[in-house]
Amino acid sequence: MGDTSPLIPALLRAAKMEQAQPNTSEDYVHHWRYYEEAFLRTSGRCFPVDLQQARQLFLRAAAQGNVPSLVALGKIYLQGAGVPADKERAMKYFKAAASTGNAEAKMMLGQLVASA
Repeated sequence: MGDTSPLIPALLRAAKMEQAQPNTSEDYVHHWRYYEEAFLRTSGRCFPVDLQQARQLFLRAAAQGNVPSLVALGKIYLQGAGVPADKERAMKYFKAAASTGNAEAKMMLGQLVASA
């Protein structure tokens, strides 16, 4: 797979650029809240399903270093959930998360490589 550590800062910067709202110091404190709300918005628990809002929240959390949000963004782009499917973009998010040691991201990468 190679060294993907240089990807992490680039993907975090990209997530910051994509997010709908500007960063505040509060973002650093609440990245898990963004992740949890995004997860709830994808599942329909507590909130109506809103994939666009969920993606924005995952981007916001990922921009603050939330690794599970990188995995979630990879899945969103892989499945085309509320966005056009983009396997290359999905792979970049999975690589960034996998480079931190995230097992789920490593598994997703393995599946993508095996299916290619």
